[in-house]
Amino acid sequence: MSLPPDSTAYMSSSLHHVQAEQESFHKFFEAWIVEQNNNLNRLLSASKTQAETNASKEETEM
Repeated sequence: MSLPPDSTAYMSSSLHHVQAEQESFHKFFEAWIVEQNNNLNRLLSASKTQAETNASKEETEM
């Protein structure tokens, strides 16, 4: 029959596991935010380019 784990060691191990998961999520979230920011910047740039192209076409048609 095995003995239950020492509660201090068990809690320390559990706390370490939770902290590791939080750090992993934090790293993932930071990388995701950077990716979303890059995507947003590309969309804004494409939108600006399209607006400039449309304005140029309108001037040419006049």
